[in-house]
Amino acid sequence: MKLQHNGRIRLDQKQWGKTDDLGQYRIPDLSKGPYILGISAPMLTPRKRLQAAIRDAPLTKHVTIARWSFYPGVDSLEAAAPIMLSQGMEYSAADIVVPQVDSFCVRTKVITHSREPSAALWLNRAIGDSFPSIARGKVTPGEDSEICGVTPGQYWLDASTADPDTHKASGYVRDQVVVMDRDVDAGTLYPVPGVEVQGKVSVIGDSNDDTVPSGLSVALTRRGRPMIYGEDINSSVRPDGTFTLRNVFPDQYGLSVSGLPDGYYLREAKQQGIDVTHGPVQPGNGELFISLSSGAVVITGMTVDKEDHPVPDAMVVLIPEKTSGGNFLLTQQSDQSGAFKFGGIVPGDYKVLALTGLFEGEAEDPVFVATQMFSAVELSAEPRSSHAVTLKVRSGH
Repeated sequence: MKLQHNGRIRLDQKQWGKTDDLGQYRIPDLSKGPYILGISAPMLTPRKRLQAAIRDAPLTKHVTIARWSFYPGVDSLEAAAPIMLSQGMEYSAADIVVPQVDSFCVRTKVITHSREPSAALWLNRAIGDSFPSIARGKVTPGEDSEICGVTPGQYWLDASTADPDTHKASGYVRDQVVVMDRDVDAGTLYPVPGVEVQGKVSVIGDSNDDTVPSGLSVALTRRGRPMIYGEDINSSVRPDGTFTLRNVFPDQYGLSVSGLPDGYYLREAKQQGIDVTHGPVQPGNGELFISLSSGAVVITGMTVDKEDHPVPDAMVVLIPEKTSGGNFLLTQQSDQSGAFKFGGIVPGDYKVLALTGLFEGEAEDPVFVATQMFSAVELSAEPRSSHAVTLKVRSGH
């Protein structure tokens, strides 16, 4: 598991291997950099409930290995010890002592709205900004079900149904579950059909041309769950600026607009008068109104060494002065001549720096980048302005 940050710790699986009957493993082909080593237990499977659930039932714990364990033998991502790998290195001391912990059952029932013969049920563990599944399987609608072997923690319990003829998703629901020191009755889950989300894109301010560019697409982005076959969360924008997402299930989504031509940027998105430019967009909360601007900023430049010779393949990081609301770092790699370009940039105040010798993921890590800011160049970008900067490249380590 590669350790990365985007405001919070996130699991990003880089490579994996399986243990043999002696518990030994080997993970090949890793690039240099810091890693978090994690072990996950086999996937759990929902089953028919063995006995009737009683709310606040007596303690019925079992002892099992931790669902997730991290080197050198902890069950918390924050407590894990990073392993630093250099080029060509073989690390042979990564033994993990897997702790034994109490485990419990999560009980639920799925009620469908029509004729679906089965429902999919899965349980995801919230770890940092990641949501790996620990249980997944089919259950019979109306039947009491349970997932046993669940260790203490915070989870998402998801259920979906599919049309038996088309196999496309016909319903979805998500609920939060916290497991502490006893079995949990999560109640009844009612997957609900998707709804249409309609919206309109417009161009405002900065020029007299309010024509909506052609070739635009609007998409909602899922957070912490896999795609469900049949959901429709992407739409092309019509010439009049309208769009329709036809099968959107209840959830909280991010928003993206693709196909923006040079000179345009996403200025604002609102739903019921609330700013959802960086989420969350919620189906059922009314239309989406997306505003574009033709006043985008262009930033170009060169990455050079102390003698002003071009430095190829340097990592250039653009940092907005205001980072609230999900406004994150932007990165570009300079080309073989040392040139780089950022297009479609929102007007505002920025700092920009060039680094080399980075480990994978560090350029997108706000915590790491903050330690390098002493070498940054400041610039203030007005609408439709162009800026050319020359950056002295320095090593990040």
